[in-house]
Amino acid sequence: MDELLLTKKQAASVLGISVRSVEYLLASRKLEGRRLGRRRLVIRRSVERVARTDMPSMSPPKAPEGAGPASPAR
Repeated sequence: MDELLLTKKQAASVLGISVRSVEYLLASRKLEGRRLGRRRLVIRRSVERVARTDMPSMSPPKAPEGAGPASPAR
């Protein structure tokens, strides 16, 4: 069974970010956490939500307005 709660280090590893960034996301409430004694654990569901929403778009970047195809240099 997958763990429901992750340590900050585990959450950072899953997201590919630093532990300090996980702490920032917890403070800004973008990640949900729970206290268990002195430990602050991160809810796996919120890590998965952040991972899905922070994925870069797979579509190519749009060209600026009015920019047509580049003409070959002569």
